[in-house]
Amino acid sequence: MNDDNDKAYTCKQEARLTAIETKLENDDKLRNPADIDRCISAKIRDPDEDPELNKLVEEFMIHGPCGPDYRNYPCMVGDTCLKHFPMQFTENTFIDENGYAQYK
Repeated sequence: MNDDNDKAYTCKQEARLTAIETKLENDDKLRNPADIDRCISAKIRDPDEDPELNKLVEEFMIHGPCGPDYRNYPCMVGDTCLKHFPMQFTENTFIDENGYAQYK
């Protein structure tokens, strides 16, 4: 029988071309915005400092373009992106009413 304390969570992260998988125990859950900010960040690399990584991030990790001008894109239903882009800019990470993190 499993109880909540026996559950483990998996967090995947990609660094360069290497995928890293980390097993998180129940005590390691990201429970609030400070925990999230400590573990997760996203930056578009400076193309002059790291052109290869910048190109990979732009090619594989940025969604778009989408929106009313791109209604034929697969992510679009009418004027709305199914992935909720573009996302509103926020100064601080927060957890929305559905329990999803909205990153700064």
